[in-house]
Amino acid sequence: MEAPPLKPTLVNELSGDRMDVGDVFTIGRSSECDLVIESERVSRKHSLIRREGDRFVFYDLQSANGSWVDDRQVGQPVPLHERSHIRIGSHSFTFYIEAGGDSSPEDSPDSLGSTLVGIDREPMVFMVVDLHSFTRLVEGLEETQVAGLLAPWYDRCREQIDSTGGTIDKFIGDSVFAWWLGTSADVRAAALRCARGMVTSLEGLKGFEDGSCGVALHLGSAAVGSLGRSTRTALGGAVNLTFRIEGLTRPLGCKLLVTSEFLEDWDAGARQFESLGTHAVKGFSEEVEVFGPLQSES
Repeated sequence: MEAPPLKPTLVNELSGDRMDVGDVFTIGRSSECDLVIESERVSRKHSLIRREGDRFVFYDLQSANGSWVDDRQVGQPVPLHERSHIRIGSHSFTFYIEAGGDSSPEDSPDSLGSTLVGIDREPMVFMVVDLHSFTRLVEGLEETQVAGLLAPWYDRCREQIDSTGGTIDKFIGDSVFAWWLGTSADVRAAALRCARGMVTSLEGLKGFEDGSCGVALHLGSAAVGSLGRSTRTALGGAVNLTFRIEGLTRPLGCKLLVTSEFLEDWDAGARQFESLGTHAVKGFSEEVEVFGPLQSES
């Protein structure tokens, strides 16, 4: 029996809009492209996806500002896989392939059916950043307006994380999760520099005049691998705890929180923080001690 034809789909990660990808699918600023992205950072004919036999290949068409697939800048043609992440300017897309039927963005990399491939357990520094009161800030805006509001902030996050050697694991709407491999003093110092930059990342951005960020840093081990053939991701209790710690930034009125594990055996870092006590966090039986910047450091 002949296999059903592949039905690739490109999904906008912010708006959820879905586009069917044919044998040749062009992307760019020009109205002649299959996917038109109206941005000065996008070339008129920026990139394309082309079917080659039983696979799909992404090409950057010598664009001025480049293209990224799975967080790597494209120099040569790159084969696309199920849930490949594509970034063009400040716009992000996920590529889905399914033999027959419709691809569903609800089948996210975090779904229970996913398989963690090439798993390693690594000591790491974790960072979670979340925009406070984001629902209020975007009240009444359409999805495309929300996307336009977030795009400059996403760019700042990428710049800060990339410049300090971190890896963006994922953007989750108004949040970002990133990690640094290793736990040395240098790695922690780099993560802390990034976290301080994240606290002020909304300054000067239109629409965020009254906005603020909460940031959490934690240290631990996580299972790191690829879900299916997608970008490497980190999973585990330490990751979950970092998200919970960020949730304490609001009730504690402190925009940057770190854990005792993050400061352990790092005197230079410990001198910059003070204990804010132990607190219960959802999903964990034991209370967790958190630390905020000394007033002179705030």
